[in-house]
Amino acid sequence: MITIGKSSIYTDEDCNLDWIRGQKAGVIGYGNQGRAQALNLRDNDINVRIGLRKNSASAPAVGKDELQHDNIGNVCHWADVIVMLIPDDQIPSIYEKYVCPNLDDQKKVIFAHGYAVRYKTIHITTPESVILVSPSGPGKLLRSRFISGNGIPALVAAMDDSDVSFGNALSYAKAIGCTRIFALKTTFQEETETDLFGEQAVLTGGLPALIISAYNAMIAKGFQPVAAWLVCFYEVQLIVDLFSNQGIDGMYNSISSTAAFGGITRGER
Repeated sequence: MITIGKSSIYTDEDCNLDWIRGQKAGVIGYGNQGRAQALNLRDNDINVRIGLRKNSASAPAVGKDELQHDNIGNVCHWADVIVMLIPDDQIPSIYEKYVCPNLDDQKKVIFAHGYAVRYKTIHITTPESVILVSPSGPGKLLRSRFISGNGIPALVAAMDDSDVSFGNALSYAKAIGCTRIFALKTTFQEETETDLFGEQAVLTGGLPALIISAYNAMIAKGFQPVAAWLVCFYEVQLIVDLFSNQGIDGMYNSISSTAAFGGITRGER
């Protein structure tokens, strides 16, 4: 474990697959995260079964990937670990109808996002059964990096904050490839609120709004749409790649002095 300020960081060396390889994992849902996590688990020799609604459109994809599937109730009964990889708004009904009746002292429920727990859209009577493993990225990226021998970071928590439950969470995080980069110890509250803030203020709120507003401002001044698109949209990925690879200071060192001066003096304004 590495400690940075108040942060505890865990990597592959800090955890193992012993616990998760001894469990039957029931993945509920086969969308973006469901498919990626299920395939990563399978490739790490974990016994996986997919829980789907009757006549689910995802059934052919599960079959093509050579995974077993069954209805959600049967999978929840069969599984030792129930992995909730369905949209937040669908979790309450599925949890109440299928998960709760099948819970016992030994089962674990894993969430990829803390929303349902943080905002109490579900009723939890056994905190020791609930853990959080939240990959910091979309499922397709989680899967592609896993295949290449890499991974993406994850935020990890145990609702009862016990060493045993947290160790189980790390074991699962390792199985889907996240601890190849790192897992950050967190809480359900912190993961939920930082995720929502990041999405709304930056990723899916602020950044698209900035791009669209800047593009429209240039068009209103008579610039060509293609020229405006290049500088307001296309080049965003290039700068983000520099952030990712070199940090913000490294980005400033990699661009022209004119761009650096303009950015530093105009950013706040």
